[in-house]
Amino acid sequence: MNVLLASVFKPYGVDDEFGRADNKMELFHNQVTREQGVFSMRMSHHSGGLHLIASNIKPAVRILDFPTMAEFEQEIRSVGYDIIGISFIVPNALKAAHMVKRIRALSPRSRVVVGGHGAAIDDVVELVRADDICRGEGVRWFRDLLGEEPSRPLVHPVLDDAVDRRILGMPVPSTGRVFMPGVGCPNRCNFCSTSHFFGGRHHPFWSTGSELYDQLRRIERPGSPTDFWVLDENFLKFEDRVRDLAEIVAWHRKPWSFGLFSSAEAVNRYEPDFLVRMGVRFIWLGMESTVVPYPKNQGIDFRELIQRLQSRGVSVLISTILFLEEHDRQSLKKDVDSTIGLESDLIQFMQLGAPPGTPLYRKFKSEDKIRDISYIEWHGQGELPYKHPVFSPPETHRLLIEAFRSDFHRNGPSILRIAHTYLKGHEHLKTRAKGDPVLEMRLRLAQDRCRKSQVLLPACVKLAPSAEAREKAIEVQARYREAFGGLDPIRFALSQAVLAAARLEDRRIREHGDVLQPTTQRTSYRFSRS
Repeated sequence: MNVLLASVFKPYGVDDEFGRADNKMELFHNQVTREQGVFSMRMSHHSGGLHLIASNIKPAVRILDFPTMAEFEQEIRSVGYDIIGISFIVPNALKAAHMVKRIRALSPRSRVVVGGHGAAIDDVVELVRADDICRGEGVRWFRDLLGEEPSRPLVHPVLDDAVDRRILGMPVPSTGRVFMPGVGCPNRCNFCSTSHFFGGRHHPFWSTGSELYDQLRRIERPGSPTDFWVLDENFLKFEDRVRDLAEIVAWHRKPWSFGLFSSAEAVNRYEPDFLVRMGVRFIWLGMESTVVPYPKNQGIDFRELIQRLQSRGVSVLISTILFLEEHDRQSLKKDVDSTIGLESDLIQFMQLGAPPGTPLYRKFKSEDKIRDISYIEWHGQGELPYKHPVFSPPETHRLLIEAFRSDFHRNGPSILRIAHTYLKGHEHLKTRAKGDPVLEMRLRLAQDRCRKSQVLLPACVKLAPSAEAREKAIEVQARYREAFGGLDPIRFALSQAVLAAARLEDRRIREHGDVLQPTTQRTSYRFSRS
């Protein structure tokens, strides 16, 4: 039996019958650093769930990430696939439907499966017309479909953390891995698709720190430090597992670092120095709103929490939701200004989306507040999918862009802020590491991060978006010079190459726009054919 699993087809981030220009296939550039121009962090990410499924079922599987429609059709023609699966989110529903239609024409005997968060759409059966709809956790679902033992242990795929990574126009090779230890979150925020898609609870793939360590050891980059991008909605929530893992990582002195998603109440359970010893270097926190309190954030002083983490070299991304029902113009401005004032390394501004399958969606639907617009508009960076009592659709898009731009001009590029945080972590470790083998290892890794960041600083000074941002860049550059001295000839030459590449990239963006299409990724599991 042969199985084909695919993401939806490109081009992405263009206005056509299947998509919108505001919905790019780049998480950071689309909804975090989107208005930072040449400073935006550019990268795409594999369809991790498809690779997890492929690694844990018995048939031969091929995965197409970011295919063109022509590449997808050629793959169908070239191999007689028994099952073809498409993963999609709500705004890509029309692309998924078109792909199913083409499968029917080119390979009518194939069984067609669709899944991903788009499977929560009310009318997905009629819209997409697949044979099967995969909802919830995909490995167990596929094993049931294939008649395999659903509860046998999982094996994690070996998967780079990013595709086509670029900083300031320069290609940057991947140094990390994706790690998916579980899905779902028990916090059950009313807007959260990733919680309610999995029944409002967490489903761990590995339940102990020792089991996590075994998987991480298997997928690490041999002979070099590995930066793991941990795709688990609230990793630090499960304290026993985290502390167990941290103890094992420290015992073996593994030069690993971790980028995590977590809620603030979970982060507050740990001393910052514990996170440093474990190797945490990035945390994505959902603040959501200072105006509308969420239970997970009660009693949290976000400014103090962010400063505490940054002082240890942990960079922080704060996520804020705009256009909540309770927002009027004054309270919206308060939320935007408060978020920017926290001076986190990165900010995600996201419109309230009310995704299908969430309590918020059901509430809006019962109140007749869901707007009659195409699913391609449901991406959180353009129009609201529901009727807001104060803001009009064109106004929401304008105010969203203004929020991103205000952060960029006031706080400077995110890569500058991250470099500053790395330096703070290095300074902290210098005072604490002596005689402690684990912290000495962390200090060496911090030095390496700082030396790499230092070559980006001349571009941050020369191309700063405002006088305020330039002043900050000059200050950070001076602190780096004090800590590490000036750039040696090789790194000076590299910094000038980065500056030249950034200027060329800035010109390309101004003349041709900022859309980049990710390179098609074709991966085979247990597949003998070429």
